[in-house]
Amino acid sequence: IYWRAKWRLLRKRFLLAHPMCQNDLAHTGDAVAAEHVHHRIDIADAPELAYEWSNLQALCHSCHSRHTRATTR
Repeated sequence: IYWRAKWRLLRKRFLLAHPMCQNDLAHTGDAVAAEHVHHRIDIADAPELAYEWSNLQALCHSCHSRHTRATTR
């Protein structure tokens, strides 16, 4: 879905609404700029949630990489 215009628009709007990494804010209180929009429930497991705002999370590059490494092992 990542190449679709619908996703690119949703991603842009989500990052405008959530410009800081939600993981860093919740766990350390640090305000780090978000660069990625992450699906809380992977779209491979729940494709119907691909465009659901509630299934999205704004993450910085570091948090997104850490989460990706942890879930792909």
